[in-house]
Amino acid sequence: AFVTHQCYQSQSKYFPIIAIRMVRITLQYGSSKYSAVAFAAIALSFVTVFGDFTGGSALARMSLSLLDVHNNRLLPDVHALTYGAVILWKDPIQSVLPHLLYGYRIAEKSGYIGSTGHACAMFYSY
Repeated sequence: AFVTHQCYQSQSKYFPIIAIRMVRITLQYGSSKYSAVAFAAIALSFVTVFGDFTGGSALARMSLSLLDVHNNRLLPDVHALTYGAVILWKDPIQSVLPHLLYGYRIAEKSGYIGSTGHACAMFYSY
């Protein structure tokens, strides 16, 4: 999860490659708690690199489904990526903001500072 954030924020050309590799590992070996981050990252690549908002939105929703399956602490990261950078291109902003706020509150309660800042920035930028 950390590597994907760093690659995206530094505008690395390796971000889509890492995202694709993460999804490939998930498809090859089965899902894990990091699979939701993998699909969120590939969804973000679909939107930012390829300009495919429909495909990105579908992958983002798959990421959220995987998050429900594994019920892990990566929820704030996944919510920030999926709702803050992908789903908002297809859904009204009013439907996205409660999810960003929820991700922020979960990150705040868990004490995970990186996710708290990311979720807070996404929520308040809209």
